[in-house]
Amino acid sequence: IDDARSFFHKSDARYDLIVFGYLDAHRLLSSFSSVRLDNFIYTLESFREAKRYLKPGGLLVVTYVAFEDWIVARLSRHLQETFGEDVRTYAAPLQDDVTIVFLAGPAVREIPRKDINGFELTERFDGMDVPVATDDWPYLYMRRRSVPAHYVMVLLGVLVLSLVMLGVAGRGTLRKR
Repeated sequence: IDDARSFFHKSDARYDLIVFGYLDAHRLLSSFSSVRLDNFIYTLESFREAKRYLKPGGLLVVTYVAFEDWIVARLSRHLQETFGEDVRTYAAPLQDDVTIVFLAGPAVREIPRKDINGFELTERFDGMDVPVATDDWPYLYMRRRSVPAHYVMVLLGVLVLSLVMLGVAGRGTLRKR
């Protein structure tokens, strides 16, 4: 038992199957949470590291519950940049979200191109313009490379409050002289 990225740096073993299975709990966090350890699991570099641990005929499986199509598109882009054409995306609708299963790696060529157990083979997430998440920018849940508006508003509020407090403190100092 170890953190996935840490394990990548400690092992020399190669595997027939690597599974990234529902690694996060994104529905349990507030919108003010953006940096989390699971973000580093879903970066381009992480998938490239995982690829190095696959045997020549190996398979990488990523399962994920998505609440936004652009997050699926980002994950799809990571896998396509890592594995090229050896990527398949399957989707199954839930009540409000979509369960996604990505299959990637050389073993994909051996799997028939068809729906599997209620999961529909899909390409609907391909081609969306989303930036990749990297180890230098690991924000899987931020659609664009920007500072979220609510962060800017809080920072501006703190700045204004600080200036007001400095002004009040400065007046108090001047009166005492």
